[in-house]
Amino acid sequence: MNTPTSCQTVVGRATGVLREQIASGVYQPDSPLPLLQSLASRLGVGSQALHQALGRLAAEGVVERSSTARPTVRAEPAEPTPVAQVAQLLRERVAGGTYVPGQAISPAALAAELGVSCPVAEAGCAWSRQEGYLRDLMLHSPSRQELVVCEPSAYTLPATVP
Repeated sequence: MNTPTSCQTVVGRATGVLREQIASGVYQPDSPLPLLQSLASRLGVGSQALHQALGRLAAEGVVERSSTARPTVRAEPAEPTPVAQVAQLLRERVAGGTYVPGQAISPAALAAELGVSCPVAEAGCAWSRQEGYLRDLMLHSPSRQELVVCEPSAYTLPATVP
């Protein structure tokens, strides 16, 4: 079982691994995911963490959830929610080198740049923080929230789960 890095939470790791497995074809479009208990066991996470990860993937438009059936991989991804869009943009900017390790990011400045509300930008940053891309920057002013980009080793995910 893989353990989360110091910057990455269990939910962030599960979300990233499932996202990668869906993108690589491990789980096919229009197919249900394995039973939740089995999937949680494969990922080495609890049911609550798995439900949160699936909630994120649903918000990203990757899976469809139902109260009566297992989550299904969407054949055509749905439009992601604004929070998921912010988190995706942050992932892309870190992966593409636009944001570099040690660089400070202000959710308020990000909100202004993207034309989204501060709560949406903060929630997108929170997802990125849980996935290990960002961590809190300790400031002497509690009224200012800033984050800093983590080193790549903090968020590199395995290609598959054993």
